[in-house]
Amino acid sequence: MNYIKSQHSFTSSNKVDKISYYIYTPVNGKAKALVQIVHGMCEYAERYEHFIDFLCKNGYAVISHDHLGHGNSAAEHPDLGYFAPDKGWICLIKDVRHVMLIGRQMFGRIPRFIMGHSMGSLVTRCLLAKYSSDTDGAVIMGTAGRNPAIDMAIMIADAEIMRHGVKSRSYTLNNLLFGMSNARVEEKRTEFDWLTRDEQVVARYCGDRRCNFVFTASGFRDLFMLAGYANSNSWFGKVRKDLPMLVTSGTADPVGSYGKGVTEFFKRLDAKGFSDVTLKLWDGARHEILNETNRLEVYDDILLWLDGLTEKCSRKDNG
Repeated sequence: MNYIKSQHSFTSSNKVDKISYYIYTPVNGKAKALVQIVHGMCEYAERYEHFIDFLCKNGYAVISHDHLGHGNSAAEHPDLGYFAPDKGWICLIKDVRHVMLIGRQMFGRIPRFIMGHSMGSLVTRCLLAKYSSDTDGAVIMGTAGRNPAIDMAIMIADAEIMRHGVKSRSYTLNNLLFGMSNARVEEKRTEFDWLTRDEQVVARYCGDRRCNFVFTASGFRDLFMLAGYANSNSWFGKVRKDLPMLVTSGTADPVGSYGKGVTEFFKRLDAKGFSDVTLKLWDGARHEILNETNRLEVYDDILLWLDGLTEKCSRKDNG
């Protein structure tokens, strides 16, 4: 193990729940930069510890937290997939901001990066609309592009909330969103095969109560609100144009429309004048590229990008 881990908590912006967060520092010396990881839906921060170990081995400190309704931030099982009675998506963004400030206070003037996966990539993108000057670069993984049905999805979620309540499990929306996710998987073993080609990772996911749950109706509404804002035209006008971004996904990831949605997001960034954006699509990889069968290649590619920016930031600070 290449890190020293500590666990902490703070009160969420929803004023009710305690948010668990984790700090990982390299065992072999002072961190050269800090990476904040923002996890996706139906998972939790500690699922990233294999990648975190790799980062710490290469000189990076990591800070990450469990979102509202996830991992150790969900006080009870009924709270899984639930954020707040109203505007929970704003609470998610504010909590990520709080963790960002903790990292800045703890590690001081070293380069700071943020990386978000899936739902976490949407939260990260929304955060960047206000705080892009507070990070030296962003990794956007497994993200989603524009969806013309997003307004209809929000209407369905609102109807489910009206009918069954904010904490009701929405199997209807779950099926609409994920029912076709395995469509291009040739040999289907489980309903979560679309996550990765690594069967052991899928098996662990299926057996983990902190992963294998259905979002609440209000949780889905918040997810759709995040996706809508992150892909809105106004978002592109609020993020600094010189922010370095690595946009990366698998070509077999249904969340990114098998590369098409991710590529469209990249092209929109380019058209809006963003000057330092890299697109990396992994051929055949599914949704969780950090858990894929070729994950070590993915790790190395992200490290190369981080190292390049860390060196650039260090030269600027010393120059």
